[in-house]
Amino acid sequence: MSKLIDNLRRVFRTNSTPIGFRAGTSPHPTPALLIGYLSNTNREIIDSIGKSNLDGIIVDGGAKGINSQDLGKLSKSFGSIPWGIFCSSDRLEDGDSFVKAGADFIVANTTSTPAAALQQKQLGHILAIEPDIPDSMARAIDSLGVEAVYLQNGLNDCPVLNIGHLLVSQRISGLLRKPLLASVSHELTSADLQSLISAGIKGMVIKLADSNIFARLPEMKNILGTLSAPKTGGGEVTIPRINSEKPHPEEDEEPD
Repeated sequence: MSKLIDNLRRVFRTNSTPIGFRAGTSPHPTPALLIGYLSNTNREIIDSIGKSNLDGIIVDGGAKGINSQDLGKLSKSFGSIPWGIFCSSDRLEDGDSFVKAGADFIVANTTSTPAAALQQKQLGHILAIEPDIPDSMARAIDSLGVEAVYLQNGLNDCPVLNIGHLLVSQRISGLLRKPLLASVSHELTSADLQSLISAGIKGMVIKLADSNIFARLPEMKNILGTLSAPKTGGGEVTIPRINSEKPHPEEDEEPD
């Protein structure tokens, strides 16, 4: 079973409340995971990943310089951090190589990844979608063999979160019953991150464009640890009120 998927599911259930009269369990200290997106083979960036406190790494399988032969070396550089490959059609035949190299999951694209990629049972499955996905397609994701959804683009290049971003996140998370990840800027503030968490985002994906970003990651991780997951219900059960009074019998009408 995928380590990252297990952690996402744990975070996803943070705000769930058990049925009954007792209060919910103590919340997980981190309401969202911090995940890096690797799009190049810069040695300084790769070396910094292993020293970071990231919860996962998404490796862009289509990036220049990243091939199946190099994945094993990358895996050693990542240490204990679970990593996965963003899979495109021309890399599908390397599915077994991903497993041998130590991959924990794959990220599939709705347009370029063959459906057969979801049959790789040794890996976790994350589906990448665009912000403008129709509601009907978003609802259909629950019936696919994927464990999480990745909302790519739309937020990663925006250092300031706006209401439109929240509406998109809220719309998609409200249509899913699976953990939702989103690409975000490493410049977002504590208030921005709390807003995204409240909108249903369970994984913040940061593009590792240069090594300077790693100076910001510990602060982001600490901020996430202080935030709270949205509440979906209280610890009490409301019992419908039952009227104990007996209804008055209707009086027979007197004949004229």
